[in-house]
Amino acid sequence: MAGGSPASGGGGAGRGRRGTTDPRASVRRATPSSRGEAARHYQAAGTRRSRGEAMPRTAGGGATPGVAAAGERLLRFLAVVALLCGAVSFTGSSVFDIRAISVAGNRAVPASDIVARAGVRTGTSLFTVNASRVRDRLRQDPRIAAVSVGVAFPDRVSITVRERTAVAALRLPGGYVLLGADGVVITPSGTPWALLTLTVDRLDPATVQVGTVVPSPDARLGAGLAASLPNGLRPDVAALRLDQTGEVILYMRDGIAVRAGAPEGIRDRLDRVADVLTAVRSRGMRVEYVDLRFPGSVIVKPIGGPAGPAGRPG
Repeated sequence: MAGGSPASGGGGAGRGRRGTTDPRASVRRATPSSRGEAARHYQAAGTRRSRGEAMPRTAGGGATPGVAAAGERLLRFLAVVALLCGAVSFTGSSVFDIRAISVAGNRAVPASDIVARAGVRTGTSLFTVNASRVRDRLRQDPRIAAVSVGVAFPDRVSITVRERTAVAALRLPGGYVLLGADGVVITPSGTPWALLTLTVDRLDPATVQVGTVVPSPDARLGAGLAASLPNGLRPDVAALRLDQTGEVILYMRDGIAVRAGAPEGIRDRLDRVADVLTAVRSRGMRVEYVDLRFPGSVIVKPIGGPAGPAGRPG
């Protein structure tokens, strides 16, 4: 009996071990899943770090995620403010004050007038120069047809203009106005100077305003023809007229009139005028007018005689 007690006690103890949960076995069974969860937590933390996200902190570890994000926004705001302050300081530096303004391309318009109208002044910042506005201001002067504006850092401005050249003096009651090739009225004038005189029968003088395109189509045509006369003919023409029917008549310096006809095909007929006049003058003829209005023929009206065909120039 006494010998069985230890056996029974030992058996009871063994059953006790089998009937209860061994803590070490429980730890061993939990270890694989715990390791996987830890790995996933580590990967998630690495992803947040790579995206620049704030890592969450515990209550004992410091700021919460919301506080950290607010701090980052504040830092970004302060960085932007510092950048803007630096930019303002940079552009406002006296290093970029305008010290030289150059003007090129002008002949009739004084450089001082161009600079004054442009509104560009020395001592002001180069960054205040608005090229588009400068061009608009200068083109308000009818003497100026085109403008280009350049800046050279740190302190130079260049203005280049193309002036509008007068090609004809349009006759008005009491005087003249000078016209550009584009029909813009440049300036009034008491005399035509050395320019071709343009007379337009179908013209309302009240519509002619300095600095604007003359409204009359006949006047615009006359200005365009005056600007594009063939080189061999230009020095010989004293005046050009568009009559009540809109036909073109040229008046030569020796008194011969050339009836060149309607606007359609006018440039082709003008190309023939110099050769026709050379032929007429070579024969010693005193001519009142030459008529080129009819295709394939040249009609000559001698002074004091009837008009007749002149034959082809040699």
